Amino acid sequence: MATKVFEYFSEHIEPVIPSLRHRIIHGDCNEQNILLCGVREGGPYEVSGILDFGDCVYSCLVFNPAILLTYIMLLLVDDDPIRHASLVIRAYQEVLPLETCELQLLYYCVLVRMCLSVLIGAHSYKQDPSNVYQLCTQKCGWKLLKILLDTPKDEVDRLWYEEHNNDVVVQ
Repeated sequence: MATKVFEYFSEHIEPVIPSLRHRIIHGDCNEQNILLCGVREGGPYEVSGILDFGDCVYSCLVFNPAILLTYIMLLLVDDDPIRHASLVIRAYQEVLPLETCELQLLYYCVLVRMCLSVLIGAHSYKQDPSNVYQLCTQKCGWKLLKILLDTPKDEVDRLWYEEHNNDVVVQ
């Protein structure tokens, strides 16, 4: 699986990195670093803040939502994670819209982040077996990676950009 993901990186992401928008990105948007507040009792939540800026780096803007999507889908790995990700993309597009070229890469960026996460976690655990935190992502991570790799990119794009986001077009 990892070999296929790194082939995707080499083929689809690496060649266009210089042409992508770059910003200082958070680099670790996950459920433990996002503060939410309720708009009204029983109503929807809004992001009210972000914690932990230790992984901030100047990099491709598209990597930030890819990291966020990876963690959201990990939480929902047993509940149609690809479909749920479309809601996150829609919300992200309302605040800081991704360009078409970035949307075309998002699937590959999520694959790479998920793959790196499970590989680095396994390596870190091997180096220090007492650090069981490194195993948190392993079971769900490999499962999510398989789901993503087994779902054709055009199907993911359809779910992410057409089903809930009629105003987002990726060619």
